[in-house]
Amino acid sequence: MLRRLMAPEAPILRPARALVGWLSDKQARGALTSHRPDIELTDEQRRVVGAARAAVATRQKFQALSPIVAPCPEVLHAHRAALYGHERFKTFRDENWEIAIVDLTRVCVVQHTVGTETDARLAHLDGDDLQALANITLPIPNPQSLSYQVDSQRNVAVLSSPDGNLRVAGFAAQQVARGTLMGFIVEIATSYLQVADVGGRFVLRDGNNRAAALVKQGITKVPALVRSFGHGEDLAIPKGVLAPAIYLGERPPTPLDYWDPAVSVDVRVQQRRKFILIQGIEQSLADSGV
Repeated sequence: MLRRLMAPEAPILRPARALVGWLSDKQARGALTSHRPDIELTDEQRRVVGAARAAVATRQKFQALSPIVAPCPEVLHAHRAALYGHERFKTFRDENWEIAIVDLTRVCVVQHTVGTETDARLAHLDGDDLQALANITLPIPNPQSLSYQVDSQRNVAVLSSPDGNLRVAGFAAQQVARGTLMGFIVEIATSYLQVADVGGRFVLRDGNNRAAALVKQGITKVPALVRSFGHGEDLAIPKGVLAPAIYLGERPPTPLDYWDPAVSVDVRVQQRRKFILIQGIEQSLADSGV
């Protein structure tokens, strides 16, 4: 069952933009070939990558100005109270993340590729409507129903979602008529626009896709979570993104660069699904008598 779910006959490709001016040879090849191992870059693609790298190299050094343009405004106080009072926001509350209005042109991005499919929520969005912006950048957690399949012969349950925020969030047990019900709590974690202050360099830790879509609409000042990180503290950036030497370097990319033809290009990326497998295994061991 799991093999059937996890191995589609052909990958589904979706449109995206890749920051080829900052990519290594391996990353550029993957981005421009949709990660197909049987395809090599063409001479034209190599020329495009070289030109993009040259454009980055000739840029002026990035001025690490603070993107915080205002603290949480009064119009968002009710939204802030609802968010901070939610059980699923507890980790962020405990880590002292604060809401502020930030200028997206002054933050550095970590994702080298973002999807470009139209987000219907942005179609008629007013950049001055802070509440509407907060609903996108700082959504109130809304638990979603998850579909699953069960193989009762093997005691296996499989959950899947195209949302990469699918995760195991905890464990729970309770007494029921037939015995003890034990299982893992699975959820789609809520994603927020997060700006990490790393020694005066502000890094978009999460929300790169939304930031790219917003700046394309001309919306650059938005509500976000902001927090300072100490020297050496782990930002918990996902794997497969730009190297720290790039987004903390002298010429890092910003959300505007996703749309700059001098340093980024249209690509096609494979649509992925995330799976969680839960299995109950019965075993017998010799009793040691201890």
